[in-house]
Amino acid sequence: MDNQIICPNCGAPNESTSTSCQFCGASLVATKKTKKKKTKKSEPSPEVSVSEIKGKPQIKFDERIFSLEYDEFNDIADLEISYQIGHCDRISQYRISYSFTLNQLRIRGIKTIISDGKKYDYSDDMYIGTDNLDILETFCNLDWKNCKIDEVKEGKEILFVLICQAFYNTIFDHSKYTNATDKLYEYYLQCIEQENKEKEEKFREKRKKEEEKFREERKKECLKFLISFAIVIFLFLLFVGLPLFLSSLFD
Repeated sequence: MDNQIICPNCGAPNESTSTSCQFCGASLVATKKTKKKKTKKSEPSPEVSVSEIKGKPQIKFDERIFSLEYDEFNDIADLEISYQIGHCDRISQYRISYSFTLNQLRIRGIKTIISDGKKYDYSDDMYIGTDNLDILETFCNLDWKNCKIDEVKEGKEILFVLICQAFYNTIFDHSKYTNATDKLYEYYLQCIEQENKEKEEKFREKRKKEEEKFREERKKECLKFLISFAIVIFLFLLFVGLPLFLSSLFD
């Protein structure tokens, strides 16, 4: 761990040979110049493979929006959308996924976007880093009210835009889209509220149908009872009342 360089931007540890942060992409050149030389360590046995562990990055992120998964054995960290935002994502989008690892944001599922009279075709599985950050900027600056995204339900384009903005602010530039995470969390709360209303409405409709069905069944039962009662009265009059009436006439 002594040979590691701490990123001045996000605080993540990096290899001493790195020129940019493996997690946020910030330059480490100035940091390497100011780092003191370390004493050489003894070489390990040829039969043993030894490598430095970068460790879990100490990156700052909004835990309402993101979750950081760290694989200690592979020494890889993965910043993903949190479970609650993922739930909101699943009810608004079809099969889009986001994850940031090895200094790249991976977005899967986006193929076509139509905006401002233009059609943009993308790879179904794209990796975005500092060298092609313009792609993410395009996503962040979409007018969600006047665009269409093939794998996003109509009217839910804002979620895709806010997620892209939240990743951009958290990973690449803290000075841009500073309120993206707050807006995304507010949108999540609205989604949950709307989902609960829809559930309540479905429950009321289901209960109403069940009550109507119950009333119809009661009507049928009452009708059956009245018919049965009428038949019994008719038979009683026919076999008991009529003979009595006739005998009284002759008496």
